Amino acid sequence: MSSKPIRALLLAALLVTPAAPGTAQEPSTGASDGGRVAGEVLAGGAGSIAATFALAVVGSRLEGDCNCDDPGLMGAVFGGLAGATLGAAIPVYLVGKSGPRKGSFGGALGGAVLGMAAFLVVRPMLQLDPDYTPFWVAFWAFPTAGAVIGYHLSGRPKTLGVTVAPAVYAGSSPGVMATLSF
Repeated sequence: MSSKPIRALLLAALLVTPAAPGTAQEPSTGASDGGRVAGEVLAGGAGSIAATFALAVVGSRLEGDCNCDDPGLMGAVFGGLAGATLGAAIPVYLVGKSGPRKGSFGGALGGAVLGMAAFLVVRPMLQLDPDYTPFWVAFWAFPTAGAVIGYHLSGRPKTLGVTVAPAVYAGSSPGVMATLSF
């Protein structure tokens, strides 16, 4: 297997990593932010792995007999997808709500769903094979990263600000400049 899929997976992980505390996007609330985010990632990853197997077993049992070569396979696949998604969102929310910035469970769940959707879109492009480790790393990492990002985005203030100020541009007459921020 070539290293191109692994490099692409690492690049994708870097692109979806939330901004570090103290940047212009997020005010720093102390040293505990980094530790809490790390806790969210670890708990989300562990929850995603555990729930994948648990819901895959439940899904395979619920499917019933299909008179086919692989009874229960589709139930296990859909159960595993649901488990990886829910298993990432719930622990991220539980760990995240212990900190000063409060996000929502809906934000974590929405982020996990978008993360799983991104994995399903990117998987064929990266040629990830379920027989190899990078597939499973991405399978659990994408919903976990999505849950963390969704949780933190849902905790941001949702205000719309409009700034109107007089402006003079070189070589033109005075005017008004309006800026929207949210």
